[in-house]
Amino acid sequence: MSKKVDFRNIVIRDINGQETKADVTALFGNMLYMQGQNIEECELGQAIYHQGKDALELSDKQADIVKAYAERLPYVMRMGIKEAVQ
Repeated sequence: MSKKVDFRNIVIRDINGQETKADVTALFGNMLYMQGQNIEECELGQAIYHQGKDALELSDKQADIVKAYAERLPYVMRMGIKEAVQ
């Protein structure tokens, strides 16, 4: 099974609980690329970084990688990414 995720429009909540969209392609894609432990993780980082106009189709394995790396981010951003990948 796969999941489409648009890393340009990750929903995060501000201090007042208001939803806003954040583009995490550069931040998250670069982090995953630079910290990737294997070629698959580095290539996924590149794909996120260079996402373009369309949402990325992630396999279950790729979604698990994204969730694992999201754990390294601040809470608000981490929750937005995890929600998008669920």
